[in-house]
Amino acid sequence: MQTITMPSSTIVVPSASDVRLIDEMGELDYIARLRKVDHNDWMNTGEMLFLRECVWTLDPMDLLNPIKPFPIHLEYLQRLVRLWQLVRKIALVKSRRMKISWLFICLFLHDTMFNVGRSNYFISRKETVSLDMLKRAKFVRDNMPLKLLESGLIPEAKLRHSNPPELKFDEINSSIRGIPQGEDQMRDPTASGVFCDEMAFWEWAEPTYGALKPALEGGGRIICVSTPQIGFFQQLVLDKLDE
Repeated sequence: MQTITMPSSTIVVPSASDVRLIDEMGELDYIARLRKVDHNDWMNTGEMLFLRECVWTLDPMDLLNPIKPFPIHLEYLQRLVRLWQLVRKIALVKSRRMKISWLFICLFLHDTMFNVGRSNYFISRKETVSLDMLKRAKFVRDNMPLKLLESGLIPEAKLRHSNPPELKFDEINSSIRGIPQGEDQMRDPTASGVFCDEMAFWEWAEPTYGALKPALEGGGRIICVSTPQIGFFQQLVLDKLDE
């Protein structure tokens, strides 16, 4: 097995024998083996417990049951949580109604809400869409189990309709800001993490991504997801930006 260390991520390249083990054990168990993490222990990591026990989502298209638990029992969502835990840079093609945007909104919320001094960002095609992403994060926080909210362990969250809009946790000096695409929008070289949603449909995807490089070089996290479309995002997913 070969491990390649890069500035923003660590990539594990399996050997032929490891490939056989993946087939025999399944990908999740294989990753747990690599990191010496028991699968049962991993299911009780902070992110998994949060998603399994604390997260309710809002689905306006479901007229009968719009508020429901997050479907973390789905294996592909569990794989993405594990990927989040292992690497700092992800570019992912998605389909609609897969809850992938919800997943990363929740993971960034967890990161912001339980760590001091986080400076995370949601970026989308328009600021109004980024504001909607912040509202989703606020919905998740406000609908956590009542015992937790009353325990004092969960910091208060204020959604500020400022410029840019911001979900602020004043007690721990952490925040998520919502901004639109554009190379002049991202002015924080010390960003903890950035979530770019539906990036394939941005008119200025490439210059926006270029503006994120200082955050990446500083160890920040960047997650780019989108439904498929030809263009810069396709090159990013296929790792062909230098061609």
